[in-house]
Amino acid sequence: MTNKLTYRDASLFCLLVICGVLLRLWLRDYPNVSPVAALALLSGCLFSKRSIAIAVPLSIMVISDLKFGGYDLFVMLSVYTCLMLPALAGPWLKSRLQTSQRVVKTGLTIGASGLLCSLAFFVVTNLTVWWCGSMYPNSMSGLLLCYSQAIPFFRHTLMGDLVFAFAFLGSYAVALHWMSHRKNLLAGVLATSETKSN
Repeated sequence: MTNKLTYRDASLFCLLVICGVLLRLWLRDYPNVSPVAALALLSGCLFSKRSIAIAVPLSIMVISDLKFGGYDLFVMLSVYTCLMLPALAGPWLKSRLQTSQRVVKTGLTIGASGLLCSLAFFVVTNLTVWWCGSMYPNSMSGLLLCYSQAIPFFRHTLMGDLVFAFAFLGSYAVALHWMSHRKNLLAGVLATSETKSN
């Protein structure tokens, strides 16, 4: 088994990173609307190497943050972590999309993936803001206040994650089923040809 980066992987990696950076810059006026979590899910499906899959959202964030600027270190770490972790769900998500034969089931899988990304981001990043920052009292009421004031941003996060998850993963699911159908069709043609020749 080789550890070398293949041309396919390198091309896909560059394409996903460029797409993510451009979309993030284009959407800069829409708070918390981002394609990064959805691209992390997609990279987890496309790359067998977890390190490459995780590097996609990390690269998008690092490159685009050169334009946006930095913020509190611990908050930044929580943001980066929440956007990289979805890539680890790739094998599970890929198997679900490959075996699903129904549009509704595929849609539910994609929707649930986007929702879980949004919820994890909301819970972890706001907990970090409350714990490490000075904006809210270090008490249960302060934590609740932090979460309540973040709800409008959560709506944007959820909208972005769902829209991009359905766009990217929906296209990926269609491609999977098209390739599977084409493979089965080709196998049928070959089997028919062999039967006739016998």
